[in-house]
Amino acid sequence: MKPKFGTLEKKLSGIKKNNLLRNLQDSHVEKQFIKQNGRKLLNFSSNDYLGIKSGKMRHAQFQSSSRLVSGNDTSFSLLEKKLARHKSQEQAIIFPTGYMANLGMITSITTKHDTIFSDELNHASIVEACKLSGSKIKIFKHNDIGDLERKVQKTKGKKILITEGVFSMDGDWSKLNEICQVSGKHGMITVLDDAHGDFVLGKDGKGTANFFDVEKKIDLYVSSLSKGLGSFGGYVCGKKKLIDLSIKNAKSYRLERFKQIKLTDPNRHTQRLLSQVKSDLKLINEPFHIECFDNSNIQGSNPVGSCVVFKNLKPIKKEYRLYNIKSVEGPNDFASMEEIIYRRYSRLLKEEKTLPNLIIIDGGKGQLSSALKSLCLLKLDKKIEIISIAKKLEEIYSIKDPNPLYLDKRSETLKIIQHARNE
Repeated sequence: MKPKFGTLEKKLSGIKKNNLLRNLQDSHVEKQFIKQNGRKLLNFSSNDYLGIKSGKMRHAQFQSSSRLVSGNDTSFSLLEKKLARHKSQEQAIIFPTGYMANLGMITSITTKHDTIFSDELNHASIVEACKLSGSKIKIFKHNDIGDLERKVQKTKGKKILITEGVFSMDGDWSKLNEICQVSGKHGMITVLDDAHGDFVLGKDGKGTANFFDVEKKIDLYVSSLSKGLGSFGGYVCGKKKLIDLSIKNAKSYRLERFKQIKLTDPNRHTQRLLSQVKSDLKLINEPFHIECFDNSNIQGSNPVGSCVVFKNLKPIKKEYRLYNIKSVEGPNDFASMEEIIYRRYSRLLKEEKTLPNLIIIDGGKGQLSSALKSLCLLKLDKKIEIISIAKKLEEIYSIKDPNPLYLDKRSETLKIIQHARNE
């Protein structure tokens, strides 16, 4: 029988070899500062740059970016050490919710080549995480050890067993003694979601596994801080190498989840992107309908303009328009932009057609001002939001702010704007 952690140890070894293993550094964020390694520094990776969060709390953690960047307050590490001791495990990691703890942990320790065995009454967070992991899933009848044994015997490769300690809907207990016998016999990784038994059952509230005296047979615990403790959040604890994988794979999991949503639920994916664009550009409404404009000329003559149309972030090519500039002579791109915008929207108004939520102008401040002039003449400047993007530095200008906006080059919002412009 192969060691049950063999493939995971190989995976972790590869991560270390390529210097990709990330470590959490203790720090404390306070308003616009961060204290780290005995030094007080300005924190430019927080979510509260100006330090305007008010209120006095004895152990407050101010707004910050992710823990891997600058948000790993020392109080988090202290709590994780206490939780690991509570479960007699090597290491723990906390999550925003118990739901996210299951998603983060299960997707970190599994691959498409593995098989997960899950009780049919397991919590929805376990069910969803198993699906997103890409692993093969075999559901065994609730607390039916015979059914579990039969399914395990027919399965080759790495196997993971997941069950709850106290089942959330029916309130009955898992047959942990018998389940651990099966998992031990077949070298399975055993995961216990103890959200409803933790801090309640067992000696000093150590949970269901402690109550049944099988603590040493559980490889990973998932639990909640909002049930027995009445607080908020979730946590995972177990062997250090498994927790290291959870930390390393957190970003990978998030990106992979977005990819799967794009394939399985494209409408949800589009809605998420529209919300992101609205947030990044500080728009009033989500830009379901976008129109993008550009103009050009050939050595100072034959000026032309173009309009592309996107609806729900998809190009609608039958609605694209090409304009031969009529009122401008010579290389006057500003005047050309005024004409294009005026012709486009005077016609839409005349034909009583739907107006866009957002206009994107290919150019800088000058082009934006020219387009705005025509919108003002048509009394549309308060009805349609408008921005421009300058190619050299990808600066985004808005009439709401005199300073340009610079989005991360990997930003989904920037990619959407570039897609419209490059059409």
